[in-house]
Amino acid sequence: MTVALRFAIDIRPQPKQRTANIISAGRIKRYTPDETRNFEASVKQLAWLAMREQGIKKVTNTAVHLTLDFIFGVPVSLSKAARLVRLNAYHTMKPDLTNLCKAIEDGCNDMVYGDDSQIASITMTKRWGEKTLVNVLFQWTPNET
Repeated sequence: MTVALRFAIDIRPQPKQRTANIISAGRIKRYTPDETRNFEASVKQLAWLAMREQGIKKVTNTAVHLTLDFIFGVPVSLSKAARLVRLNAYHTMKPDLTNLCKAIEDGCNDMVYGDDSQIASITMTKRWGEKTLVNVLFQWTPNET
């Protein structure tokens, strides 16, 4: 039996930013920028709510398949003709797809799975749409122990 966890993120996706290094008292301190940390916390909360609603009670320890569909809202400032051309077309501008994916992977650590190293396959798309949204689907087969 395959378990499927679905949820939507209805806030603008934040790509994973590089950690910053600060030298303080002769030591190097690394920290994650606030935008990334806040987005990952929102993802974790939405995953928790979805797990609760869908009756998934524990973190999986098996291989996970991840499907992500990043939809960016077409700017209202475009003409009607330009909006129609963009709708459902691939979004080929920044942010990078892999950085968007990484922020969601890290946001689900210790919630959906123990560590994002358990993700065995990923399918992801970045496209234009009516409104900004991220559709998330995790699938896995639980251990029969």
